[in-house]
Amino acid sequence: MTRRPSGQPPPPRWAEHAAEACRRYAAEFPDEEARYGDAWMPWCRHDAAYVLEWAAQDLAGLQDLDAQLGWLYGVLDARGFPVERMARHVALCGDVARERGEDSLAERLASASARLAER
Repeated sequence: MTRRPSGQPPPPRWAEHAAEACRRYAAEFPDEEARYGDAWMPWCRHDAAYVLEWAAQDLAGLQDLDAQLGWLYGVLDARGFPVERMARHVALCGDVARERGEDSLAERLASASARLAER
């Protein structure tokens, strides 16, 4: 996807978490900018904020994190994104949550990351 996100904005409460997770992702996968241009970072932050929100909603019994990640996996796969990287992205979101004292959220994300890695 080379256009910036439009439509429904990501949940704002996760903006800082998402920015940090994407900074780390960029350090591990520096080819993203070459692949997607300047749209990749806004998309990374958009998706990271949703991943964090889905995990929080899953903890509250309002959402199924694995189902949401499965949906996102399908969308990204259809767009040619290297979906094997998705597990690492989710793990990085969990790392940031843990560092910010959100252990339950971090555990949920770590478990989901492990399941994604098995796909």
